[in-house]
Amino acid sequence: MPTSPMDVRRRLVRLIVVGAAIVALTTDCGGPSPTPPSTPTPAVATPSVATPSSPPSTSSPSLTSSPSLTSSPLALLSPPAPSSPAQPSVATVLAALPVVPEHRAGYKRTLFRLWIDANGNGCDTRKEVLIAEAIVAPRVSARCALSGGRWISLYDG
Repeated sequence: MPTSPMDVRRRLVRLIVVGAAIVALTTDCGGPSPTPPSTPTPAVATPSVATPSSPPSTSSPSLTSSPSLTSSPLALLSPPAPSSPAQPSVATVLAALPVVPEHRAGYKRTLFRLWIDANGNGCDTRKEVLIAEAIVAPRVSARCALSGGRWISLYDG
């Protein structure tokens, strides 16, 4: 079954919204940025040796390892614990996004020569989509000139 350009657009918009929500939930929302550690912590076992200021040890040196090596392998795959106990909900994050008026200055349809008549019926892709997605079909006259018709915007209803 062929996918219409409008279906592709709907999926793309959904993907962008979900991606933005994921990014918003997995990043710090406006708090202070974390400071990088001054020196990286090695993730390997290191020998523990007595220093000159400490009394001599009668036991052999022991190995200590970083906590990440002693935890279970599944713990290494799980996401880190949240930095704060209360994470905002997706709805809260999306509601915080600013909504601004549309800015159309500089747009000219003639700059985009992407509309082709793939099936040779006289209507380019844009007009084919307009006809296919219409709630009330437009009148199609000579050279596929459209008039009338009614559509519902996917973006603002």
